[in-house]
Order: sequence, then structure tokens, then C-alpha cells
Amino acid sequence: VSALYEKMDVVVSGDSGPLHISGAVNTKYVGIFRPTNPQLTAPKTKAKGKILFKNTFCPTPCYIEKCPKDFICMKTISPHQVADAVMDLVNS
Repeated sequence: VSALYEKMDVVVSGDSGPLHISGAVNTKYVGIFRPTNPQLTAPKTKAKGKILFKNTFCPTPCYIEKCPKDFICMKTISPHQVADAVMDLVNS
């Protein structure tokens, strides 16, 4: 799996295995964080990356299965923001 990540230009992932694998093999990444806290769980790597995280004043980390706020923390990160982050990394 890591050999595939080495061939990629940019990996887009939530706070999960793919994000950390890309950092481990020095591949650029865009990490989408919510409801996890990037200060605690972002990749510790020299790889270039961008973390997308919006403070919505919800508790972080959050492990509530039925969100009383309709998952506003995830909905505040738009596809446009993700695409912009990817393009910034590709062009850098």
C-alpha cells in the first residue's frame, strides 16, 4: 500500500490511516479534521500538507453517534476548500 502512496501527488483523507501513510512516505496531503483534533492526531511528518479544520464550537474530539447539531463541523468544510488546498499543494 505504501508504494502506491509514494506515487501519488496528493492524498486527501480524513483523520485516518491514509493520511498518516501519506505523511510517512513523504507524500503531500490534505487532511480533513472534524470531529477529531488536528493538534492531537495530525501526521507528524516533514511532508507538505494542509489541514482543513473549522472551529464550530463543538467539543473536539467528539464521539457522539447522533449529532445534535446535524454534523455542522463537517459541513463547514466545502469541496471548494478541499480542491483549493489540493491545487495549492500540486502547484508548490
